[in-house]
Formats: sequence, structure tokens, C-alpha cells
Amino acid sequence: MRQLLPQFRNIATRTAFWCCLLIGGIIAGRGVQLGYPSIHLAISGVRSQGKVIKNEEGISPVIEFQTAPNDTYTFTSRTGSDPPEFSVGETAPILYDAEAPDQYAVIRSFDDMWLWPGLLSGFGLTIILGTFLVASEHKGVLFLLISLVPGVAVLSAGLAGVGTPFHLSRKGVTVEGKVAKVKDRIPLVEFQGPYGETVTFIGDSGDFLPDRPVTVIYDPDHPQHAFIRSQLWSNSIMAIGIGAVGVVAPLLLTYFFFHHPTRILVGSFWTVLLGVLAIASLSYAAWSLNKALNAESGGVQVAGLVIRNNSDGEVYYPVVEFHTTDGTDVKFIGPIGSNPADYQEGDAVTVLYPPQHPDQAMIRSFEGLWLRPVALGSIGLILAFASFCLLRSRLGEPEPLEGDALAAHP
Repeated sequence: MRQLLPQFRNIATRTAFWCCLLIGGIIAGRGVQLGYPSIHLAISGVRSQGKVIKNEEGISPVIEFQTAPNDTYTFTSRTGSDPPEFSVGETAPILYDAEAPDQYAVIRSFDDMWLWPGLLSGFGLTIILGTFLVASEHKGVLFLLISLVPGVAVLSAGLAGVGTPFHLSRKGVTVEGKVAKVKDRIPLVEFQGPYGETVTFIGDSGDFLPDRPVTVIYDPDHPQHAFIRSQLWSNSIMAIGIGAVGVVAPLLLTYFFFHHPTRILVGSFWTVLLGVLAIASLSYAAWSLNKALNAESGGVQVAGLVIRNNSDGEVYYPVVEFHTTDGTDVKFIGPIGSNPADYQEGDAVTVLYPPQHPDQAMIRSFEGLWLRPVALGSIGLILAFASFCLLRSRLGEPEPLEGDALAAHP
């Protein structure tokens, strides 16, 4: 760290340097202070529903909510808008601390939880790291530190968030619940608590329909601390994955760029092309895998019937008909074809579909659910490996000496 500090020629530049660091530190510290309640509640807060009783100064909503056993608390949102985002009497999803609901409670939204902490922390860190970057000669190290900040923050949040699902998976109680209502794809779930009381909580967004059963897992000591079973690990795993990419990618890019900048900039066409195709293939594989996992965990399973096979001249695609739980007739074409046809007219199949999107139905089979993500993921890994090998071969080539270059181009 001592080597990263610049050597100043006069007291004026030294004073300016430390003043910028002080200002950045104060701003970033204020952002961290504002963000602590949000981080604490995102990790261990209880999801519930509050009611807007008024708008403070016509802008910031004042929320009233209840905890078990029917204790009432209020808090004022940290953000507001003109005109107000919430009307008086409207409900809002909230997070609160089960041990201190009068001290820690927020509206479960990006604006109320992360807007000001993110802006202040980001602005303060930008001042601090920008000051070092301008004043220091060690550009590579500082560039790496700056690029690692987002990935480390997301990875840390994901790892910290693992504690809650791990605790519930060990000590939580699993029961059947019901989606009471859905607003903007966010479900309000009801279930019976340990003493027969009705407990409600807000789930994560997804494809849900009112009055549909869902599996719920909750903390027996704090029943309102509950999750839809299929969503227990999703946020933590997503955050860890994004954070890991945000850490590994800057490390690799910084290494290659600062060690071999010329060769990276003049890299071969095939290396770049294969890399782009690998990223596209892996991204589509991840999307297909997520769709299949969502279908398995939260999809509606019904019986379907192959009514015919569509052919493009070479490959046959099954056309499946099924009835949704509310009696609607739906037809879809299986995305995986074959020659000869895998299904014959009249074959019975099992269908999975998202509750709110029966048009996105899939045949429950290896080909229907897992073939695309497995095939695309394998192709993406092969392309990525080929691109990496080409890149290594170029980096391993000795650069021509100046005399050789002159001889080649007299």
C-alpha cells in the first residue's frame, strides 16, 4: 500500500490529495451508514406487508405494519416522489427486523433500500479511487482495485445471504401455503402458522396465479420469516454467480491487458469470433437452464397429447395439446425435432407450463427440458476452450526483433 501512495513535489499537491481522500471517505462512509439497515434486512429481515397511512410532506410515504402478536409499528420511507408513488390506503411490501421492528424497517424496493446508499457509496469510492488513479504511477494495480469493487460487493452480499436459507433448510418448517393475490408478478402468500394463525408474507417475483398452492418454509420462532420453497436459494446463488464473474473477469482482463496489451489489441479474428460465439452460446444455455429449473420447481404439471407432427422436410416436431387447470385448451410445438419422429400421433406426454404463461409450455422429458442447455453449454465450453487456446498460442509467439522487422520490410 505504501508503494501505491504517490510522491509529491510540494505541499499543495499533497494537501489536495489528502483533502480529496477525506471528502471521498466521508461521502462513502455516509453511504455505508445508510446502507447498513438495508444489508441487515436483506439478509435476515422478515418479509411482510404494510399500509400507507399518509404521505409525509406530500412525498414520502408513512407505512404502518403489524408483527406477531398484532403489535403495530410505523416508519417513514427514506425516499419519496412528487407525485407520491404510493396512495394513502395502498399496501406496500416491507422488510423489518423481528427483534427490533421499531428501528429497522424499509419498503422492499430498490429506491428505499439501495438508491441513496448506492449513490453516496459509489460517489465516495469514485472520488477515492479516482484520486489514487490520477496521482499514482501504479495504474494497473489501481485499475484492478476499481474494477473489483462491484464484483466483491455482490459476491459478499451473496455469501452473507446464504446464512438465512441455510438456517431455514436445517430448522425451518415446510407447509403448504396459498397465493392470496399477485401484484406486478409479486405474490402475497398465506399459510397456517405453528399455532393455527394465518401468516402472510411477500415472495419474490415469478409466474404465479391467485389461489394456487405453493410450498412454504418458515422459521418456527418467527413464522413471518418465510420463503416460497423453490425460491429459498435463488437470490443467494444468483448473487454469488454474478459476483464471482465480477471478480474473475477483471482479474483475467487486467492480467492479459497489462501484460500483453499490444497482442490483445491485435488479436486474431478467429480468437475474437470464437470468444463472442462462446459467450452467446453459454448465455443462451444459462437462459434455457433457468427456464427448465423454473418449470421443474414452480410449473404446473398436466397431461398432454401429441395430435400431429410438423415437418420442415427433414425433421419432425411434435404438436402437443393440453388443458390448463382452468380448462383452457392450449397447443404448442416442441422445440426439439428428430428424424424419424420421437412421438407418434396419439402419444401421451407430460407437460409443464408456467402458471401465468401456458403458451411457454414444455414436454417434461430430457429432450424437452435439458437437451438445449446441455448441448448449448457444451458447445459454449468447447468454443471458449478453443478461443483460449488460440489466445495462448498467440501470446506464446515471440515478438519479432526490431532487426527482423526491418529485414522483412526494407
